[in-house]
Amino acid sequence: PTISLKRMGSNRMMRVLLVAFATIWLISGMPMTAADRVLVQGHRGARAVRPENTLPAFEYALSVGVDALELDMAVTKDDVIVVSHDPILRAEICTGPKLPAVIHELTLEQVRQYDCGAVKNKKYPKQQPVPGTRVPTLDEVFALAPRGNFDFNIETKIFKDHPEYTPSPEARYPVAIEQGYRAAQWIGTDGAAHGLDASRLAVAGDSVGGNMTAALTLMA
Repeated sequence: PTISLKRMGSNRMMRVLLVAFATIWLISGMPMTAADRVLVQGHRGARAVRPENTLPAFEYALSVGVDALELDMAVTKDDVIVVSHDPILRAEICTGPKLPAVIHELTLEQVRQYDCGAVKNKKYPKQQPVPGTRVPTLDEVFALAPRGNFDFNIETKIFKDHPEYTPSPEARYPVAIEQGYRAAQWIGTDGAAHGLDASRLAVAGDSVGGNMTAALTLMA
């Protein structure tokens, strides 16, 4: 049978998918091995209970045993890769000198002036603020690698209508792929210090509505 998910809400869609998946396994009679099981990802760390894309969120996700940390990249004015879903710091999740603020127009030192843990996201009633939490660098997140055996699922974006949000691309390479390349290059040169295996790296890209995304996945 065909199940149409087009008009379903996200929660209902998830329930339908889980029930369908479980039904298929029950009918097949096949045991679910470690390789077949559903992998649990900490989306933006654990934003339902901690400030999104922050070290407290990632640490919480690891404490409950996720299989992967899902996170997003942005780049500062001085070319430091930081972890943020949006290219703009907004009052909904941060406090600081001036909001909204485009990350790529700020140096890392300026980004550090923003507290992105003190404000409780109204969308998540169980979220616990962690005042004093700063936007982490990708290096700081990779430093969590020795805490377990888990994946990093990393996404980076460019914006067709706002090229100022990201670094300009080098000749003939989209910014998203360039950022992924830079992250992969970092893994190859410095990642070993954090227990990262560059041979377990995968990069994928896609374009939606003119905005390009790239996903970088690494087994720690």
